[in-house]
Amino acid sequence: MYIAFPADEKVKARLDSVCKSLGITYEEWFETALIESEHDVLTKLLSGDE
Repeated sequence: MYIAFPADEKVKARLDSVCKSLGITYEEWFETALIESEHDVLTKLLSGDE
């Protein structure tokens, strides 16, 4: 599976730095971001916020 997003070299460098400092791969970073996003959506739905 491939995940693509628009980014310039500055954004890529920041993501590289974050992943390296946390000792994780891009895939792990995206998976965590997806889980957090799903959590936020579910929390809003369950609380009645729109």
